[in-house]
Amino acid sequence: MKPFMRLSPVCVLLMLSTLVSGEGNREPFVPGHSPFPAFSGSGELIVVFRDSGDRLGLAGFRGTRPEFTTRALSGRLLTEAPVLRKDCSGGLWAAWAEEGLSGNEIRLAKVQSRRIETVRKIRIGTDFPVSLDLAFDRENQPWLAFVLYSGAGYSVNVLPPRGGRPKTIASTQTEVSCVRLAAGPSRLNVFWTQDQNRRHELLTVSFLGNGAAAGAPESVVPSSSSPRLFLQAAIDRNGLPWLVWSGFDGNDYEIWVARGAGTGWGTESPITANEDQDIFPSLAILPDGSPLVVWQRSAPGSVKILARRRSADAWSREMILATPASPLSRPVRATADAGRKGLVWEEGGSVRTAIIESAVLAGLPAPGRPAASSTKFLKDAAVEDTYIGFGDSITYGVIDNQYAPERGYIPRLEALLRTRFGAASIVNEGWPGEITVNGMARLGLVLTAHPARYFLLMEGTNDVIFSEISMSATSFHLERMTAKALGAGAYPVLATIIPRNDWRWNKTFFRNRILSINTMIRALAQNLNLPLVEQFYAFYNYPEAEGGWQSLLSDKVHPTDKGYEIMTQTWYDEIIDLPFGPASPAVERTTQRSLFLSRPVNNLSWAHNLKVLNPTVLIGYNIFRKEDSSLEEEFTFLTRYFITRDVQRLNYADATIDPARRYRYCLQAVNREGVEGPLSEVIRD
Repeated sequence: MKPFMRLSPVCVLLMLSTLVSGEGNREPFVPGHSPFPAFSGSGELIVVFRDSGDRLGLAGFRGTRPEFTTRALSGRLLTEAPVLRKDCSGGLWAAWAEEGLSGNEIRLAKVQSRRIETVRKIRIGTDFPVSLDLAFDRENQPWLAFVLYSGAGYSVNVLPPRGGRPKTIASTQTEVSCVRLAAGPSRLNVFWTQDQNRRHELLTVSFLGNGAAAGAPESVVPSSSSPRLFLQAAIDRNGLPWLVWSGFDGNDYEIWVARGAGTGWGTESPITANEDQDIFPSLAILPDGSPLVVWQRSAPGSVKILARRRSADAWSREMILATPASPLSRPVRATADAGRKGLVWEEGGSVRTAIIESAVLAGLPAPGRPAASSTKFLKDAAVEDTYIGFGDSITYGVIDNQYAPERGYIPRLEALLRTRFGAASIVNEGWPGEITVNGMARLGLVLTAHPARYFLLMEGTNDVIFSEISMSATSFHLERMTAKALGAGAYPVLATIIPRNDWRWNKTFFRNRILSINTMIRALAQNLNLPLVEQFYAFYNYPEAEGGWQSLLSDKVHPTDKGYEIMTQTWYDEIIDLPFGPASPAVERTTQRSLFLSRPVNNLSWAHNLKVLNPTVLIGYNIFRKEDSSLEEEFTFLTRYFITRDVQRLNYADATIDPARRYRYCLQAVNREGVEGPLSEVIRD
């Protein structure tokens, strides 16, 4: 149940802009990733981005007229996105991290005309930069904040403008995935998100103008059992900080805000409430001083970029700014000018932009009468011989960076299962480029469209390269997808992700993220007693004499034909030993008689599933029971029936019943690894 209903969004038309590569060579969009915008003092919308060679790119345009694009302005970028900020006098500055000749470096540079001039280099050696941000104090001096990863763990660092070396304000062995800066009239605020013992923290430290910390780290809001993602920060004209992020409400992600209150923080509160996925918020302060939040909403069959403006003590109604063709895998970014708002986002591997006049934003209406919330899908009966293959491009089928679903694991596995069982259908629900938070958003529609019995889940590869998504957040998303599948009657089969052989594998930070999420996937399968398909080691342990695991990757990330063949066999070997649900369960009320006793019993009988060709893989069956008159009561565990002999029909007599009551039962097979299978149909005495 949501705390309030969804408001009807207002739709506006925007000027959608294109960029130009070089002089006179027009392209519909600039190929690039992770764009970050700012308006220059002359009114151009300038965008820094990651180009196709993982170098820094710079683009600019005036209104809808493209101006220029310049690429390869740096070494290989290490942080997910470069940062672009305007100083107090209207000048533009960029910050990023790159590979240098003598180690990793963080760079601060001025953006002038169509050039970038480096002002400062911060050498960080072999430490890996996870996240960074840039802000300017009231004296127009630049401050940098960044998170570093090393073998000792994570550290949050601040570089004041007059300081010689960065100051470490926090060190931890747990994940720190995001840092943000917000500069006020008298102090500068540093914010970061940190995971600690499966609790998710949002912390802050304030700095005075002389570069000294005003105190120790403190919590902005209480810790949470669910992730806080995509944090953004800004200072309003009263000098009060605002924070916005995506937070889980028990069903999906919503947009949450918190505002500083002088001596502390106000209560965090959501500004969305619906059945859809609201992520990737961006925060900007409009010329009138009011905060504007822009974000992405993914709903079944649609994607929108939306906005809400804060006026006085109320948030406006939602406004639709753009409708991308597919869910975004990186944040939408917003920037404000005296009379306009600029948006950039990545779609289909290209930079997309939009310009919105501030007059349109000022006219955003106040909240109106709530519209009815979306209808929840009804559950359909699962089809016993239907499987869903769910994941990213590796599930969909990509070879040499070309779509090849007919050569992926799904058609190969379907053929093997048909040969083994006689009937099998696998629905290909791989979505190239998908991160797990978007997988959560589309899963409901997938489960409704395909009422399958089995759900094959392998996802997380794209989360690994998005350094501001912690691996504990990825694990949380996989756990929620697993729960949603179980709730729809689809039995999850979890798989670890495969190694990659691009430059990221040679960086300890990314390699450890792959190892970390796989450890979490194994723990998730063990904790839920679900089957695990060990794809990582199937690749990693491939014999060196036959080329090693690197030979199984076609483009350093996606498998070759041989790689997909091994992936298929690994899925197959686990699936054929699944504890498939029992066949033809039945129950009958009878009387059990002996020489001295006569009592009523419920006699249960069932058979092994026809897919269980080798019954020795099973140790027994769990039996669950509840009273027939109690529709809301959950089934409770009654006993485990152990298989002691090879028989066609199995039986169990429940002698613990009350003769005056009626009961319902369901059963569940258990294999020798302790993995528990899907529940049978419910039977009644």
